[in-house]
Amino acid sequence: MSNLIIELVKVESSNIAAMGYDGPNKCMIVEFKHGGRYRYENVEKELYEAILNADSVGSTFSKMVKSKPQLFPFTKES
Repeated sequence: MSNLIIELVKVESSNIAAMGYDGPNKCMIVEFKHGGRYRYENVEKELYEAILNADSVGSTFSKMVKSKPQLFPFTKES
C-alpha cells in the first residue's frame, strides 16, 4: 500500500461526502457522510471517473462497487 496522500473531491450525494483515487495502486477512497472512510481495491480509473461523474454518485457506487466485495475488497481507514 502506498503512503501517498490522496486528494478527495467533494461530491453531491446524500450518503457520500468525498471520493479520491490512488492511480498507482488502483484504489478508490470513499468518505461517507457518517464519518467512515474506506479504501476499495482493484478499481480502474475509468470506473472511478464514471462514478464521480454519474447523475447519482451514491447509487452508481453502490451498484458498481459496494455490491461486489469479491471484486472490490475494502478496508476501513478511519
